[in-house]
Amino acid sequence: MPKRGARYEAMQKGETHYFTGVPCKYGHVSLRHVKCKSCLACRALKSQKQRDQESEEEKQNRRKRSKDWFVNKKYMRSFYESKYQQAKLQRTPKWLSKNDLWMIKEIYDLASLRTKMTGFLWHVDHIIPIRGKNVSGLHVPSNLQVIPWIENVKKCNKFDGA
Repeated sequence: MPKRGARYEAMQKGETHYFTGVPCKYGHVSLRHVKCKSCLACRALKSQKQRDQESEEEKQNRRKRSKDWFVNKKYMRSFYESKYQQAKLQRTPKWLSKNDLWMIKEIYDLASLRTKMTGFLWHVDHIIPIRGKNVSGLHVPSNLQVIPWIENVKKCNKFDGA
């Protein structure tokens, strides 16, 4: 039987990306899309180049479409929110003490208080993301920090290990 490649295996598993370890024609060693075999790094560079060439009006239109989607697709927002809440419940250990649960509540209260006091939004961030791609943390006090929302958005579901 012939040896099957990484793309074939990814298709069989129903995945959207695969990794070969072989550089693309531009030298990127990156994940590739199963459907079109394209390198994710190349696609990201192409998208960034297109965004850089957009006029200010096009940028505002793109932002408006994004905002309209967020406002009009309330059912999608609640779907994503419920998925997040479910992941948080699954990552909350049963062995947490009453003090631990109190500390978690206090951390969320601190974020709310900072938002009211400073006038800009603060988030409770999981230092090790609870839905990270390569690592998954727990919903425990030692894994929580209060940071400005922009820092949390930039971080996304990533963990730098530092």
